[in-house]
Amino acid sequence: MRYSRKAIQLIKELEGFRPNRYKDGSGYSIGYGTFIDTNEERAIQEPISPEMGERLLIKHLDMLIDQLDKWLEVSVNQNQIDALLTFAYNVGSSPLKTVVQRLNEGQTDEEITAYMRKFVHSGNKKLPHLIMRREKEIDLFLSPVFPWLLLLLIPLVYAIIK
Repeated sequence: MRYSRKAIQLIKELEGFRPNRYKDGSGYSIGYGTFIDTNEERAIQEPISPEMGERLLIKHLDMLIDQLDKWLEVSVNQNQIDALLTFAYNVGSSPLKTVVQRLNEGQTDEEITAYMRKFVHSGNKKLPHLIMRREKEIDLFLSPVFPWLLLLLIPLVYAIIK
């Protein structure tokens, strides 16, 4: 199992880039919203470049994909993998584990996405940018991987049956 470039691009789009650390919830983040743990804090020289920001993002995605690979027992498509990782990049491993448990139990896409939509608050406040983010993640989760491939196959199938 692997994430695609689509996951990286979506995270970069949703997070934006900041070359210096900034307060983010209970700690600090840097670059494309990568949470900095206390072991990394001293090792990061600020300001960082966009390339370094992407390396940190990929390092975090590698950790998340390992967790997803360990927990997931059902088949999902590449867009679903990318959507789940983008979601987890923002909300953390615990909600990802819950989504994966629900997938493993056979819950419907509607039930899965309803759960994802709950993560739009900071404290007690509903945040518009989190609502927008969840909708982008959900749109990706529900998107077929190669809808254009079907369009290419229609003339071929028509020619065969003709």
